[in-house]
Amino acid sequence: MKTIYKILSLMVLVSIIAGVSMPVNAATGTVYVSAGSSAYTSEFAQAYGNHSKCHMALTYVHFSNYPENNIPSSYYVYSRLYLKSPRTAASDSASFSQVNSSGYDYWFWDGYGENGQQFVLKSNSNLSVYYSATFNFSANAD
Repeated sequence: MKTIYKILSLMVLVSIIAGVSMPVNAATGTVYVSAGSSAYTSEFAQAYGNHSKCHMALTYVHFSNYPENNIPSSYYVYSRLYLKSPRTAASDSASFSQVNSSGYDYWFWDGYGENGQQFVLKSNSNLSVYYSATFNFSANAD
């Protein structure tokens, strides 16, 4: 019986260590964007292996003077992945007309999505009022 407990304890310990040491390849970040401006997340996602696609999802948005999670008709929240440093555009742009927690995959541009590259998300909108938005994003979509 003691042997079984030792084996189970060892398995739990190994799974905890593996879980802690596994790389985080997705990020959740919130941007606070002034009217007519844009902002970057402070959080970043890293590519593990080489990828041709990234993933972006808008999980929350709040425009000044509008209800939460409401994007008025004909307006959009845009996002794009940028290299963390130097800040250069790295992917196709996402256009959200509503909150979409599932999100979509977008193409990396040539030379991006390579192993070890780190990416932040930049957001702006065509509705020129202050807003905050939360995104989930990943550099490892394929």
